[in-house]
Amino acid sequence: MANALYGLIYNIIFSQLDKKSEGKLFGKRMENDTEIFLRSFAGEGFPQLWFEAPLAGEAWYDLHVLTSRNSVDENTTLSDGIFYPDLFSWFSKAQNVRQLAMSFDLSKGGYEHPAAQLLVSGRDPAIPCDFLTKAGCAPLADAYRLFYDRLPAGWFACYTGTFPERDDVGLRVECIPDRLLQDRYAADTAYLKSDLEKTGFCAGGEILSFISSMAGQRASIEFQFNVKDGGSASPILGVSLRFSIPGGKHPETVFSEENESVSGLMNMIGEAGLCDDRWRLLPGCAFANRLSAGEASVRFGGYTAFIKVRMRPDSFIDAKTYIMCDML
Repeated sequence: MANALYGLIYNIIFSQLDKKSEGKLFGKRMENDTEIFLRSFAGEGFPQLWFEAPLAGEAWYDLHVLTSRNSVDENTTLSDGIFYPDLFSWFSKAQNVRQLAMSFDLSKGGYEHPAAQLLVSGRDPAIPCDFLTKAGCAPLADAYRLFYDRLPAGWFACYTGTFPERDDVGLRVECIPDRLLQDRYAADTAYLKSDLEKTGFCAGGEILSFISSMAGQRASIEFQFNVKDGGSASPILGVSLRFSIPGGKHPETVFSEENESVSGLMNMIGEAGLCDDRWRLLPGCAFANRLSAGEASVRFGGYTAFIKVRMRPDSFIDAKTYIMCDML
């Protein structure tokens, strides 16, 4: 019953977002996305959803399904066909972890071997290393430890991911600098350059200026690294700004052209040639309503939570949006 209800709710959410974005954001609906969604989470609660889409070029979407640690325990029964059952079993007992994500490159046909990603609440590097081992990627734990030791003081390694279907990345780590550091990066590109170089990413002047300008926005900045076997960053960096709902506010207030961080960021991305006008559809994608099926219902909200720009040391690659949908 839960699967039937949750599958229906997933379809309602997707259809609502697709309609709100006038069919221009996600492109053609991928086959089997409901089926793989139902194999991607554990516990009784409806999982958090992230829909990833490009801001220029051909429209497509990828899917991220996140199980909260609060929704599982050691007695949780895993559904038949769930991805990574051993990993979910480990997660249901792990401490200082927040969410376990199954991520699918649907746009590239990645249905059967999702990326596995762990979000943590503590700063113990042993936990991501245990995660990598349980995900069947024990050799990556050494690279993680080496990279972790390189991180500048004041950075929180919030996320670790492994990507079994991709040749270009095996290990990914996302880091959040504290707010004082973000403000310093906005004011001092030399300091920003020095901290990035500690990870192995050596950016040129144009890229540094762009990142510094991103750091100057009110939204929180995050750095996403692809980590090489030796524990240093690859020459591809993802830089995101995260937009959060202020207490008591409606999701529609988060990502709007009236928000200075939004307008400042999108003007920068547009000037860099990384987005077209579709980003103007994003404010209209926000929603907060009750989704019902028979006697059961959940109150759900969705909004644009991340804008990410990918870059090399001397050039830009692309820009993407991440629309988050979660229970309110």
